[in-house]
Amino acid sequence: MKYKIYKMYFKAGVRCGTGKTESNSIEMPSDIIFSSLINEAAKIDEKILKDALDFFKVRKILLSDAFPFLGDEYLLPKPLISFDKNSGDSSEKKLYKKITHIPISYFSEYVKGNSDPQEILNKTENLGNTQIDTKIQKKLEGDNEIYNLSYFRFNKNNGLYFILGYEDEVCEKLFDYLICSLAVTGIGGKKTSGLGKFQVVKKDLPREISNKINSEKAKMLLTSSMAREDELEKLDQDANYALIRRGGFIYSEDKEGSKNTVKRKRTMHFFKAGSIFNKKFEGDIFRVDEGFIHPVYRYGIPMWLEVWYENLWNFFRKLGSSLCR
Repeated sequence: MKYKIYKMYFKAGVRCGTGKTESNSIEMPSDIIFSSLINEAAKIDEKILKDALDFFKVRKILLSDAFPFLGDEYLLPKPLISFDKNSGDSSEKKLYKKITHIPISYFSEYVKGNSDPQEILNKTENLGNTQIDTKIQKKLEGDNEIYNLSYFRFNKNNGLYFILGYEDEVCEKLFDYLICSLAVTGIGGKKTSGLGKFQVVKKDLPREISNKINSEKAKMLLTSSMAREDELEKLDQDANYALIRRGGFIYSEDKEGSKNTVKRKRTMHFFKAGSIFNKKFEGDIFRVDEGFIHPVYRYGIPMWLEVWYENLWNFFRKLGSSLCR
């Protein structure tokens, strides 16, 4: 399989909601990217929709979550492992807890326990800023409702990137067509407020990770995903992971974009990107429509990253690691 990076430069801001309008995230789970692409395909052509779904289902196309980038520096999710080797230094512990993403150039030293947490925080503090706008929801009856809308506005040359895995040129061309169409439509929440539109740039993987995606030794999730039911009992008990809730609503649209039907998706809990497993799982594309007028799917197939320390598991046990849940 071949891999490329897709960088999204947002024209205004982007909203990756966490369930409440006043809260927001600076990364985007892959199921949002998948759903947005499939919705875009459905508006274009039935054959394109079928081809896109088939490519995803048979794993000819794979997605990571979308993570921040700073210019030419890509950030990775923090591995879900705690450092306890400096048990007497509470200030350093607090710095480690503040870290959410790690520049690729710092990642090797981080997993060895040799990095300076303050240096990482200084490097990543210039991503951008969370913005909060006050909005008014007009109602036909009763008083209008005032609410706060949170979104993230990246500084110049910064944005979100994701990794695409693709089998051949046919898959790549179809994906490029859909992502360019989606760039105009927008991704994430509150697109009607002008959020989520972006310019997309395709790049080669940086050398630090070019041979470490889905390798035999890859243990860390780059995709928020979930094992199938038949895989759950086979997962190792010592896995370091966190769970995130994946919910949301289904909006059925006609060819002109008029919303016809709204229904809540089946809620699921996924392993968060950055989780580490000794035994990998395959995951799936899960149906979450609960009997909707058409099938609706949630992307849950993992992409894995090989970390740079071969005996990572024993190494962190020696340091006295703890689960990050």
